[in-house]
Amino acid sequence: DTLINNNRPTVSAFTRGALPATGLQVEYIEIDSNTLDVDLQSPENEELAFGNLSFEVKNVDIKTYGGYTSFSRQYVERATIDTLDQVFRGLTLAYANATNKVLIDLIEGLSYTGKTFQAHTNATTVAKGIAEGSAYIFNATGLRPEFIVAGTTAYVNLVSIAAGDGRLNMSANGDGTNTIGSANIPGLSATLFGLPIIVDPQLVATTALLANSAAATTWESAGAPVRLTSDDITTLTDSVSVYGYMAAAAQRPGAIVALDVVA
Repeated sequence: DTLINNNRPTVSAFTRGALPATGLQVEYIEIDSNTLDVDLQSPENEELAFGNLSFEVKNVDIKTYGGYTSFSRQYVERATIDTLDQVFRGLTLAYANATNKVLIDLIEGLSYTGKTFQAHTNATTVAKGIAEGSAYIFNATGLRPEFIVAGTTAYVNLVSIAAGDGRLNMSANGDGTNTIGSANIPGLSATLFGLPIIVDPQLVATTALLANSAAATTWESAGAPVRLTSDDITTLTDSVSVYGYMAAAAQRPGAIVALDVVA
């Protein structure tokens, strides 16, 4: 699980669920708008606050992701170094990358028309962009942003925000003096105005998305990726594979907005 989670930063950031026991599709609700309201009843017996939840019931296909490789039987039986575990680790990493890219393609393919906010040049502009993006998410869904997912160039731009005298506004020494966040450049991690920045090299380099985890969901089969082994008695070859089933959808597209971090 650690190997998978550490190599699927975007999948790990958003909501995850288990696939149903049977079926070739996942049925889900995509929320368009939320005007539900709760207010003080005053006086008593007065009509309560009224609102609506606008949504669509949709379906998304469950897809299979997997890969395999083969060895000679002689190698499996007589090699003095056990590389099988490393092969399975390599296949597991490849599975993590493939399934992580599924969610990346989904969120990068959403429309950000009318919800892209400028967040570059200086700390004031970045603060304004994040505040406006946060207000959009709250007004659209009632949720608050929880993180920023960023490509590598977007990450560098965000952690390079400078004050008027050219001094970086990100703390690199941990003293917290006059800073808007902290950054661990070699570790590709940071916080900005209290929001963790999740760096994912699979994202388009300049992509920066401000989001609540409920914006998108992945559903995956239990225990994925499953390991399989098989042998061919006619060629004396052993094959190993991994596979898993997964589906992904944007259930609350209003809970994710884009930040323009390129000056």
